[in-house]
Amino acid sequence: MNAGSPWGMLARMTVVRRAILASMLLACACGGPPAPHAPEGREPVCRVAVAPSAGASGVVGPPAPSRAVAHVTIPLAQVRSQLETRVPRRLAEERDRDLGVAGRLQTTVDRGPIAVTVQGESLVVRAPVHARAEACAKGRCYASCEPEAVATVTVPLRLGPDFGFAPSRAEVAFTRGCQVRALGGFVRIDVTPMIEGVARAELRRIERDVDAQLPKLRPQVERTWRLLEEPRKLPLGCIETKASGLVQGPSSGDATSLRMRFALAATPEVRAACGAPAPPRPLPPLLQDPSMPAEDELEVAFVSPAATTALLRGVDCGEADLHALGSAPAWAEDGRSVRLGTVAVAEPGREGLGPRLAADVRLAPLLAPDGLRDALPALASGLADATLDVRANVRSVTTAPPAKALFRGPDLVATARLRGSVEMRFK
Repeated sequence: MNAGSPWGMLARMTVVRRAILASMLLACACGGPPAPHAPEGREPVCRVAVAPSAGASGVVGPPAPSRAVAHVTIPLAQVRSQLETRVPRRLAEERDRDLGVAGRLQTTVDRGPIAVTVQGESLVVRAPVHARAEACAKGRCYASCEPEAVATVTVPLRLGPDFGFAPSRAEVAFTRGCQVRALGGFVRIDVTPMIEGVARAELRRIERDVDAQLPKLRPQVERTWRLLEEPRKLPLGCIETKASGLVQGPSSGDATSLRMRFALAATPEVRAACGAPAPPRPLPPLLQDPSMPAEDELEVAFVSPAATTALLRGVDCGEADLHALGSAPAWAEDGRSVRLGTVAVAEPGREGLGPRLAADVRLAPLLAPDGLRDALPALASGLADATLDVRANVRSVTTAPPAKALFRGPDLVATARLRGSVEMRFK
């Protein structure tokens, strides 16, 4: 399949879908600042090791998948140009159709200029049809007429669960019929049904040709799905997409462009280091969401070992391990660090936990959520090429509820919610 053809452009959407989520997650920004030295007369600010205790609250399982929405725009001028080249002007021709006492009928059917538009969720191709019918007998043609019709081919844009297109539908509607006079004008014969039959037989061939040219998306989607399964190294960590499904949203358009909407359901995580790749999973069926919004929220989890360096305010400096207790962890007001709340001291050489402290203990994830706002547009523009413009529209990045922080095993997981979408426009 030609990658420059309109069907090739449709096929490339599945490859771009892989880049959508990657562009929304491959953001790299440093974590919280280093602990400052305490000015004289102020409370000390110390670095201590923090680990969740067995009874710490806020310990839950993995979050539910969220979605990254992508809009794909394809100009229809190229589709029309390709069809003008591929569809012949002479659609059908029939010779010597028996008319009984009226002789024989000679018929040609030609098309006019092709128009392409989007109606509802279908790509619609139309062309005026001009036919000429001649009644001939005894070596000469004695009567003729020129009926007119409109040929329409409709391609449904809603894909099936197997990522395949539904069969196209072609039809012809006559706007002016055709009658020939025989036997000196005493007999009139309506040859419109005969010409319509010739045209319809040709339309069945056109349907088969169109269906054969539609891209086979599933093999490309499967390759993309396998790529999404692989952890990706970052300069300061690793990103795991954890994709769970693909969703098709509504399609729309007009006489100038086709607009399609897709989403990738995932639970992406940014980690300090890449782990072993998960066992490959089969590609799930394509889901449908006709009410998919133009923007959605993507929840990105920032995963840090809980037994790591933290900022501790309000207690004396010293070597100690702190264990999180009581209230669940939560993002601090700066949106760059996580406050643990109540903790207990585990002093070296002493069994059990020591006194509880209502101290200001904070963990700074390796990557800061606010780095997504500036990094995503730059990363998206890097995916553009001579045939495709890519833009990431980041409306907001927030660590306010329902974003959360929680313990998961030995890790502290802090989520940020990103609202926006990705725009991909073929040139």
